Formats: sequence, structure tokens, C-alpha cells
Amino acid sequence: IRILGDENETTAPPKRLVTAIEAFVALCKGTAAKQDDLVRVAVDLCVIIVLNNEGFSQAARDAAEGGLKQLTAACPVGVVKKYLHLLSDEREKDEDDQLERERAFALARLQALVADRTHLDQWTEEAQTSIQSFLASVISTAQKDELKALCQIFTKLSSLGDGTFFVDKLLKAKLDNARLFEALVVVAPFVPRTVTHAALAEKLLSLVAGTEAAPAPAPKKGGKKAAAAAAPAAAADGVDLASDATAAVAFLFAARTASAELAEKVASTLIAALEKALPALAEETDSTDAAPEGLPENLTAVEAILLGLATIAAKNAAYVTEKLSADTIVAQLNQTYKAIGYYKKLAVYAAKKQQLDGTPSTQDLNESAVTITVLTNLAALVGPLTTKHLPSATLVPSWEKSAPLPRVAGKKSARESILSSILPTNGKAEHKATPRDDLLATTLPVKKARAEEKGSNNRNHNGNQSRKQSHS
Repeated sequence: IRILGDENETTAPPKRLVTAIEAFVALCKGTAAKQDDLVRVAVDLCVIIVLNNEGFSQAARDAAEGGLKQLTAACPVGVVKKYLHLLSDEREKDEDDQLERERAFALARLQALVADRTHLDQWTEEAQTSIQSFLASVISTAQKDELKALCQIFTKLSSLGDGTFFVDKLLKAKLDNARLFEALVVVAPFVPRTVTHAALAEKLLSLVAGTEAAPAPAPKKGGKKAAAAAAPAAAADGVDLASDATAAVAFLFAARTASAELAEKVASTLIAALEKALPALAEETDSTDAAPEGLPENLTAVEAILLGLATIAAKNAAYVTEKLSADTIVAQLNQTYKAIGYYKKLAVYAAKKQQLDGTPSTQDLNESAVTITVLTNLAALVGPLTTKHLPSATLVPSWEKSAPLPRVAGKKSARESILSSILPTNGKAEHKATPRDDLLATTLPVKKARAEEKGSNNRNHNGNQSRKQSHS
């Protein structure tokens, strides 16, 4: 540390610093009682030198890089602990830029270290258990992308393979609702569909119902105010699944892992959320007024709710079918199905117009693709329910994979087709919309225009031929 703090080290020959790094790394590879502590200090110093391009010579940074490789080969568990510490909020404060660089460096090295098969014999059950407390301290504070990367890294280890370790730690952490829901959405893909986790469903049921009591505040001095402050806090407000897409997706995860005993409660909560969401989605859409300014904001939430119902129906189909067969719900579902077809036409129109009017950004194209995918999924989920049948739970959610955008033909025919697909029927008889109609509405006008154009050309050609023959 004294050598690192020497101002002359940046200009003087780096031999002294290189020798110090090599000596310290060699000391760490011994069998000292506090080997882990030594390793963590050595890793910390090496990382500082490797990332500081301006403060240290290339020889010193090469020595530090070599030291990290030696430490990783000799005692990978201690190195993992230090990298996890760099990702935690318990570390010492530093400049934001330096913190971000160290976090990114630690995450990349963790990924390479765990994936390296040369260390397989060192990942004993004891070694895996020893790092779990360090990993637990990071899970609740890691950023979204970091948490996803940690799941990808550590679910490769046998002791953490099914992903429930992450769920358990998240449920025990004191997180606010928004942070908990976001983290559960990240962790969900790493938990197998066959896993049952009753505690998760119970936790989310209490949060949605608003029965989870907030911790009581510390008592204060001062008469009635003190007495009021000392009283236990009331239960927190419930979570609205119909408007909170992240909460709805997290609740879908709870439905997937819920036990059979909780299936009815989960289904009841999802049905209540669906009944609340449908009126806003199933608005009248066949008027001659101008199109609405935008699509409903709760499309993804409704998709997650319907997928949750399809999932929980596998554990209690009779209850779900009975509740969703009520006349009032079926009537709303029919209106919703009609609205979805209309909204999809608007979305397809907007996506094609984006491509016709210029060169849209990748972000705009991705958003359009996600919107069309959500509406396509909603049609597939709501359609069976209109006939009192349960939809499939194997549908790929829109937040996991989006469908490709519709192809745009020639500018003139494309403009005519996308405009005709959303024009009102002007009082003409209208048959009931189907998923196939939604697709044909965007393709048939183009084919029809091409056929009419071709027929017109043929008629002109035949007329010219007749006139030539008559003249001759």
C-alpha cells in the first residue's frame, strides 16, 4: 500500500511494484489460516492496478493481471467472494465512474470463473456453501442487469441450480414492492416450471390484498402524537395487478409455482384483476369518430393476468372454468376480443406507417413489434374464453420474445391497404372477428389491389388486340 501511494511510482521504473505484486500473490497461495482474507486484499489491489490505465505502467498492470490469474487458479472461492463484495453496497465508497468500472469488471470475471471447467474439482459443496452468504448480500441490491447475470452465473452450480435460492433471499430481504416485483421477474426464467414455492404465492397474495403490515415506527416523545406514532402501522395498500404490469408478471410467476392448496386463492385474485381490467380494454371501437390517441396502457398486465389464469387452471380447472363462464364475464370477453382486433389493426397501421414515412429507429421498431405481439397473444388468450374454453398456458409471453413486424409492400398499395384496414364499415353487416380476420385484414387489400390492377392491364391488352384484328 505504501508503494502504491508513492507519487514517484508513476514515473519511476516499475520493478519495485511488480516485485511487490508477485510477492503478495505468492504469500496468498500459502496455507495461512486467513487465506481468504489475504486473497481478497490481493484481488482488491490487483483490480485497482489493472483498471488504472493512466496511473500505472503496462508492466505493473500485466503483473496485476497475472496475479489475478494465479489467485483464481489457487483459491477461486476467495476470489469469488471479493468479486461479489465489489458488487455489493457494503463496500467502501468511491467515485461513481470507478464503482461502475469495478462492478462491470467483477461481473465479467465471475462469469468467466464459474464457466471455467478447470476449476470444477474446487467447487465442492463446502465451497459453494461458503459463498452463499456473500451472494445473498448482493441479490437484494444488485441492479436489474447484474441480477440477471448473477442468476446466469450461479445457477450453473449444483447447490443453486434450480434458482429457488434467489427467490428465498429476495423474499427475506426488506424490499419495497416495486423492487421485489422487478427482481422476481428477473429471477423467474431461472426457476424450472416443475418447482413449487408456496411461500412466494403466499407473499404476493398478501401484497396484492394489502394484508401485509408495514413495520411499526419508533415511538416518539410528546403526548397524543407519541401514542399515535407508537401504535402499530396499518397494513399497506394493496397492489393493482390490472394497472401494474411488473406486478402482474411477478404474480404470473407466483401462479406457476403455487401449491394446489393455494390454487383457488390465486385464481380468485387473478379473476378479480381481470374483471377490473376488461372494461378499460373493451371500449366501443366501431364508431366513425377519429381513432384514439394511443393504445391502452395495461395490455401487458392483461396478458400476464390471462397467462396466470391459464397456468393456475392446470391445478384447479373446475374453479377457473366456472368463474370465467359467468355471463357477465363472457360478455366482456366478447367485447374485449372485438376491441383487440381493432387495436391490432391500429398497431399494424402505425408500424407500417413508421416504415413508409422514413427510417425509424431500432427502439421504435422494437416497441411496435412488442405491441403487435401483445395484441396477438391477447387474441389467442381471449378467443377461447369467449366460447368458455381455457386458453393454452404454453404461449410465449411478449416480454420474452416478440414477433417480426409486418412486411411493407409498395408505398401506394401499402398506404391504401393500411388505411382500408381501419376504416369503419358504414353500416354494412359485419361478421364476428376472428384471429384469421385480423391477419387477412392487413394482407387481402394488397392482394385485391394487385389483382384488380392486373385485370385492368389484361383488359386493355385484349382491347388493343381486337382493334388491330378489325383494322387488318
